[in-house]
Amino acid sequence: MKLKSTVLSLLAVTAIAHAQTSYAEACYDVSGSIKTKNISPTAQVGEIDLTLQNDSGVFFSESGSLDGKVTSSSAELGTTILDHKVKFPKGNHFKTKGDLAKITGISGAEQDGTPCAFFVSEAISDIPKGTRMFKNVTSVNVTANGVLNNCSYLNENVLTLSGQICLK
Repeated sequence: MKLKSTVLSLLAVTAIAHAQTSYAEACYDVSGSIKTKNISPTAQVGEIDLTLQNDSGVFFSESGSLDGKVTSSSAELGTTILDHKVKFPKGNHFKTKGDLAKITGISGAEQDGTPCAFFVSEAISDIPKGTRMFKNVTSVNVTANGVLNNCSYLNENVLTLSGQICLK
């Protein structure tokens, strides 16, 4: 009886120790692309292709859906703050918060000369919520550069991703 109790105690201690093991942080280079359409002045929907890799090779590479929501903007500063929801088909999801998009130039205009397409650089630095592999994002420093187009003849935003993300 004492042997059975000792074995159960050792199994319990081993299980607790394993559960409390903290996994090492790993950082990955981020690359990919985003293509969205504007469905309202404050909302975009579309697709994201995301790849994470380091010296060991590709860690993650999937295409998924992206929903964006403008939370504030300043026409005077040419900036917009956005939050995004990203979902991948194998159950990996994450939300960004407070992404800062800055207009860096004009890339197109309506026939009357009104600017409607803009070069933009968006800084992504906070992923407060995620599932599966994005559950424990310890840091993110990603930039999305491209063109936001609200023109009547083309409603399409196209951006390229680069930067780094660290996961635990």
